[in-house]
Amino acid sequence: MSSKRRGAFDVSATNVTVLPEPPAPKFPARQVPDIPEEAASAAPSAATESRPTQRSGRQTAQPRRPRQHRYPDAAVAPELAQKLRELAIAEKAADPISARSHGTIVLQAIERNAEGLQQHFAPKPTATSGLFAYTDNSVTRQRRRHGQVKPVKIVLAGILKSDAKKLDELVKLWGTGNRSALVEEALRMYFDDRD
Repeated sequence: MSSKRRGAFDVSATNVTVLPEPPAPKFPARQVPDIPEEAASAAPSAATESRPTQRSGRQTAQPRRPRQHRYPDAAVAPELAQKLRELAIAEKAADPISARSHGTIVLQAIERNAEGLQQHFAPKPTATSGLFAYTDNSVTRQRRRHGQVKPVKIVLAGILKSDAKKLDELVKLWGTGNRSALVEEALRMYFDDRD
């Protein structure tokens, strides 16, 4: 034995032969087009704007995705959500092409009962001595008690952004308090008329 210690990766310490260098690639290196200095210094447009991301220690640029339209939602009583679901399923079974979405059914329910909804949410003055005009606060949304069933959230899919904005404008205009109260009362009136 020799007095000199050899490391684990010392090639002369093992009977393994060293592999030759790999051959050069057959394909030429990827060519990067020359970008004029004017174009390189120009700020990216809003459509092609990119954001830096961290990947394996270096920053790369990824294009931003356009924001998708997010459909509005509303919380309604479970029995109304069930009736809405059943109506949509029945329409799809009858004719899948002309079937209405949940959002379309809600918008049509609001259109058909617009006058009734305005009257329902309008503040009602109470009889007083005539000095002050008090309003009835019974229109405000009732609190849900522990024993009551929780509302079900429905997505108003199938409506345009402009219709969603108009729906929120009606909430303010008619003083319903929130979108859920308007949608719930519109569906209640709509299904009462159908029954």
